[in-house]
Amino acid sequence: EKAAEKKLKVALNPSPYTENIKGWPLGYVSLFFVNEIEGAQLTGSTEPDGILDKFAALYPQAGVVLTLGARGSAFQGAGRRIYSGGRKVTAVDTTAAGDTFTGYFLHCITSGRGYEEALELASYAAAIAVSSKGAEPSIPWMKQLI
Repeated sequence: EKAAEKKLKVALNPSPYTENIKGWPLGYVSLFFVNEIEGAQLTGSTEPDGILDKFAALYPQAGVVLTLGARGSAFQGAGRRIYSGGRKVTAVDTTAAGDTFTGYFLHCITSGRGYEEALELASYAAAIAVSSKGAEPSIPWMKQLI
């Protein structure tokens, strides 16, 4: 509510999910980041298209990024729905995957890159992160990606 008063955008990753999140003022969220489990918990739908459809109905003001693990990710917002395929890697430690994806996606869109490129780079960064042990040490630098 305070962010909205200041005309700021709010990105929310409701993880770990708890039922009390549904009581939060989610109408102020500009961009949701959810995986399939969190998406299902918030919407009641278990299929990616159903999750995205339900988000559009519940929170028409917001965009949503839905991560699908090895199957990739999707972005819905601004009247568009974009899917991006996953990258095949051998996962060693998934600890930093979601945070890496979210950070890279937000960096990309706030730097003026398009949603397609943001999904691609975020996916690539997360794939690198899960390929080695540890949280912070596994997160790649942008110069490793481009």
